[in-house]
Amino acid sequence: MYKLNEVRNRGILVIDDNDAIHEDFRKILTDRASRSAVNDSGAAFFGEQLAANELTFEMDSAFQGREGLEKVSQAIQDGRPYAMAFVDVRMPPGWNGIETIGHLWKVDPDLLVVICTAYNDYNWSEMEDQLGSMDRWLILKKPFDNVEVRQLAASLTEKWNLTQQARLKMSEVEQIVEVRTAKLQREIAERKKCEQKLSDAKDALQYQATHDFVTGLWNRASIYEALEKEFARSQRQGVPFGIALADIDYFKRVNDGYGHQAGDVVLRDVAERLQTSVRPYDLVGRYGGEEFLIVLPGCRLPEAFAVAERARDQMLRAPFGIGDESLMITVSIGVTTSEDDETVDLDSLIQRADSALYEAKRAGRNCVVQSINPGQSLPHGNRTLVSGLVSGLHGSS
Repeated sequence: MYKLNEVRNRGILVIDDNDAIHEDFRKILTDRASRSAVNDSGAAFFGEQLAANELTFEMDSAFQGREGLEKVSQAIQDGRPYAMAFVDVRMPPGWNGIETIGHLWKVDPDLLVVICTAYNDYNWSEMEDQLGSMDRWLILKKPFDNVEVRQLAASLTEKWNLTQQARLKMSEVEQIVEVRTAKLQREIAERKKCEQKLSDAKDALQYQATHDFVTGLWNRASIYEALEKEFARSQRQGVPFGIALADIDYFKRVNDGYGHQAGDVVLRDVAERLQTSVRPYDLVGRYGGEEFLIVLPGCRLPEAFAVAERARDQMLRAPFGIGDESLMITVSIGVTTSEDDETVDLDSLIQRADSALYEAKRAGRNCVVQSINPGQSLPHGNRTLVSGLVSGLHGSS
């Protein structure tokens, strides 16, 4: 194909069934003596630079439409397409000029055409109907003038070259835009990755700041903040509110006898069992050491006790695996609610739950104690001591 800065394409194909016509075109287009005929007049059309150059055209001949089509197809395959063609209207017995042009444009839509005619075979509107708008074709009446032929050849071949240059330039611009767009898309993708990493890091930091790293539960600060919010909401709505404090029985014996890694295993397992025991909207957090706080929104004392008892029972459903050994671990739980006490505050509720937990420990552990106020506590539940299930452990908790 012709590229920018290459020699201009001046390739012309003449399709006519008359040998004499081909000879006339050859003299007009390729004879050196005829070139000066358009140099002066060319300046008026193309500027001094084009007129000063002695245009040299490369002309090929075809005597029928089919032969012309073969030459145009071969030129396309060779990468040296014709810029234009002079096509006679009458070429019996084969295709006429209009039919020929239709076939030529199927293989080379860029080919510019001059229709040569001495007869009124087609009127202007018929040609437009069959060939379309006149941006690719012109009419040359026979007998034609030499200067007119060269001017047409010069203008149409130059138009073909300018069109190709514009197309190439547009292609280059599109490639530049494509490259820059791809680069921009990569930059956007990288930025999104960075933003996602920052978001993930922020989420991770937020998680670390609000969750206990051993159990994955809310940490003390976060569960207390949630406790304050739920208590305030219950006060506004006038609904009961419960809390439970659970403590692992004899946890010090696990740490002393099996090590702190084993203790962490027990903490995680207890946390998981607590979460499976509570209602979907209840909140569980590690309150400190081996102690857990359970927030029970909208919960009356019987419901709170039932949740706590379910959590206590969950510990007994299966032993806790520590290495190759299995241990039975129990919890003691203190429960209280705000029902029937409009003046109670959060600190008082926590103190009630803590007092109930102390009573559960004092009552023998592995039980739930519910407290209505600091002076009234009642033990409930299975009082089987964990020490009776894990022999060889010493110490207390």
